[in-house]
Amino acid sequence: MSKSAVKFKADIDKAIKSSLQSEFVKGITDKILEGFKKSLIISKGIKEALEFIPKPQQEIIDHVVSCGWTIPSFTFSDFYSDEDILQLSKAEIDEQMYQLYMEDDKYLLLETIDFILEEIDPKFKTIIKSCFDLFETEHYRVAIPSLIPIIEGELSNLANFKDAFSFRPKIKKFLGYEEMEQKGVKEGGLISIYSLAFYIDEVLFKKNDFSREFGNINRHRVLHGWDDPNNWTKIDVIRLFHTILTIQMVKYDIADE
Repeated sequence: MSKSAVKFKADIDKAIKSSLQSEFVKGITDKILEGFKKSLIISKGIKEALEFIPKPQQEIIDHVVSCGWTIPSFTFSDFYSDEDILQLSKAEIDEQMYQLYMEDDKYLLLETIDFILEEIDPKFKTIIKSCFDLFETEHYRVAIPSLIPIIEGELSNLANFKDAFSFRPKIKKFLGYEEMEQKGVKEGGLISIYSLAFYIDEVLFKKNDFSREFGNINRHRVLHGWDDPNNWTKIDVIRLFHTILTIQMVKYDIADE
């Protein structure tokens, strides 16, 4: 595990302890934080994470990811085995995650950006910094079409792709998505990897009818000019930073397999 990963683990633990002492989160968010506290296991891999938590229900995981949130390896918790989540709308889950990242003067978001900058391909660092600067202004929407290619680039680097042809089916195969989908994520155990593959396949890179509303940030709609930027929010920028964070965690998860 890199020094930056060790530092990130310690910093997130500090943030969680601070948050747990405050009153900023209620209900489901309390369960997210408790899961963070129990399951900060960046270098140990998914299989050891499952020793600390009830076996997650795939329906719940699919619901969270369908709402646009991947699941980094340190977030396994009761949150993902609590059926109450199935009653939450996308807007409600978005708001819970936004509160989590923005609490205490954006502490968790700042630590996430620092960790990404330590782990990501150096060629993307300037863009990540610029996108965060944009996030702090009314021009935050410009960050969205800038972050999506970084997600594609980081995954292509991870899989050692030599070209961009058939990216979606190739990354699904590389991450073993179809096998995990058939066996069930409880058997596969690789929840972070499964969540990332599901998000790429069913949300971010999903082919869809541009004439109809989609309800999530989608690579094709954004980069082909079919989406309405007026509908983009700061939550969407955090969502993409969160996805990039998950990719950094998946690098460790794959190495541990």
